[in-house]
Amino acid sequence: MKKLLLLIVGLTLFVNCKQKVPSQKTLQPLPAKQVFTEKGEPMLLGPINRANLADSIYAAWFKESYDFYRIPENWSNNLKIAAQDLELVIFMGTWCEDTQRELGGIFKLIDALEISEEQISMFALTEDKDSAEGFEKPYEIINIPTVIFKKEGVEINRIVELPVETLHEDIQKILTGLPYQNAYDF
Repeated sequence: MKKLLLLIVGLTLFVNCKQKVPSQKTLQPLPAKQVFTEKGEPMLLGPINRANLADSIYAAWFKESYDFYRIPENWSNNLKIAAQDLELVIFMGTWCEDTQRELGGIFKLIDALEISEEQISMFALTEDKDSAEGFEKPYEIINIPTVIFKKEGVEINRIVELPVETLHEDIQKILTGLPYQNAYDF
């Protein structure tokens, strides 16, 4: 009888604990405009999020670059605190080879730092690196992808087109306040 009672209590605790785990809300794609490049390839324009890439025709290159990027073990342990109040503004182009090469790795590092989707603003630009709404104008975007790191609304640094060393080393320098100049900051 005692064993049966312990089993019932144990199962009850297990079920109750399991029910308290919050369900993950599914990120829905933003209503981005889809047009075609000069070569006839589809591209997104305007504000987007990860769901616009991960659950679409762009998923192949996004997933490939995400899976390909290797993060050193324990890299994010001491950086998560610095990333808590970080805001990221990402300018990219679904048509752009540099974006296709780098963006998956950028998001893999974002995930390792536990940066929430609410901390990220992302804009898909034309082949001229602009948008009809002018989202890029205040940021003087010259090349993409560009990842702008902000704290309390103020830009602290940016990665432009490609890392100087590696994505994780460049981000580590930015988050720890070490000197960092992007590839186009002469």
